[in-house]
Amino acid sequence: MEERICAYIDILGFKQIIKRIHDKNDPLEENFIERVFDSIKTTQNQHEHIFEMKSLKYSVFSDTIIISCKTKNNYIAGLKAIINSSSYLQAHLFKEHGILVRGAITHGNLKHDDIYLYGQPVVDAHNLEEKSAIYPRILIAKEISNKISLHQDPIFNSFLKESIDGFLYINPSITFPKIIDTPGILENEENNDYKQKEIRSLYKSYFKEQPDIIGVSSKWAWLKSHLFDEPL
Repeated sequence: MEERICAYIDILGFKQIIKRIHDKNDPLEENFIERVFDSIKTTQNQHEHIFEMKSLKYSVFSDTIIISCKTKNNYIAGLKAIINSSSYLQAHLFKEHGILVRGAITHGNLKHDDIYLYGQPVVDAHNLEEKSAIYPRILIAKEISNKISLHQDPIFNSFLKESIDGFLYINPSITFPKIIDTPGILENEENNDYKQKEIRSLYKSYFKEQPDIIGVSSKWAWLKSHLFDEPL
């Protein structure tokens, strides 16, 4: 094992997606899951190239995505890569498929390669996501937040926001508009009106397709409150 930063990302509503595929018995619906996984693979390939990090690893199983990166030589560079990759994936899955995710980012000794995936960071991230994330947000573990506070970096200051429960999390109001026409990476640039209009249109379109399930509406309502200052 080696020290790695680990993002644990959970696809929300995955059980309902599988049930919908089973009930409709439609090849087009079945291909939906494959398209989602293809999107994740595309994101992985883009970020491996962008960050030039051979240690940046992705694993996908069922409704869970794990992204990790070595931190031995440069902790901050690794953290930026994980935050950027997680941000982009979160925004990309929403834009292309109307999928919401939540998760957590942790740090510690982890084994992550093409065959093996195990270690305390995965356990810690899973527990943090399950117990504290609640809404479609990706939390930053407190021990990482303490290190971020020591580095006044534009990526951290722009992409992260502190919630009332004391956690830093990836701010969708910053990252979602950037995905509209920025391939592969979320750069630190100002939002503009047409991007906001596009995000509003996507939100309304996807929200109409959501099943009436307890808990789902509250997650979409949380996202709306973080994306838009004005009513839809």
